[in-house]
Amino acid sequence: SVSLTTHIAFAPGKPIYEFFPIRNTVEITFTLGPRSMRLDFTVRNQDERPLPFGLAIHPYFPVIGPRESVRLQVPAKKRMEAVNLLPTGRLIDLEGDPADLRQPRSLAELNLDDVFWGMEPDKPAVIYYDQIGKKLILNASELFTHAVVYTPQGRPFFCVENQSCSTDAHNLHARGLTQEAHLTILEPGQALKAWIEIALTEQ
Repeated sequence: SVSLTTHIAFAPGKPIYEFFPIRNTVEITFTLGPRSMRLDFTVRNQDERPLPFGLAIHPYFPVIGPRESVRLQVPAKKRMEAVNLLPTGRLIDLEGDPADLRQPRSLAELNLDDVFWGMEPDKPAVIYYDQIGKKLILNASELFTHAVVYTPQGRPFFCVENQSCSTDAHNLHARGLTQEAHLTILEPGQALKAWIEIALTEQ
């Protein structure tokens, strides 16, 4: 395997600090193995104020073969209702829901841009590439309780995104919807570690 470590520093004088003026550092180690890619995150609050944040990745996956031969499984507990792509905070039962991905569903029948809630480490999202007999398993640590699924029709790609919080988490948290938002808050001097691994296996 081979690894590369980089970081993003939010500090005075940095352009990014103007948009999020709380001193912190996000360190990411990318490790590429024979059949996997792992991202290890370390977030450090270097400010004198609490640090409210979320972690997420936004990978684009290719459609290999006909759309009917690509299947998605996202064993979440609920889906988040959204208006204009922003979650309202209301959780929707998946039983009978057209976006129920608890069992593998063909990409051909999906047209989603949704946030799913209640992901667990022992029930990761899975992408099945039936035409080539492979699958991708999106393993993640317990911090990543949400997943975003984006399946635009007619495009040669789709997205399955591990997230530690909901879209618009800061506003949901401010409304008292802390469980739905799952915003992480680090006190001054605290640090947190989390990870995501995308693993390729045979079906």
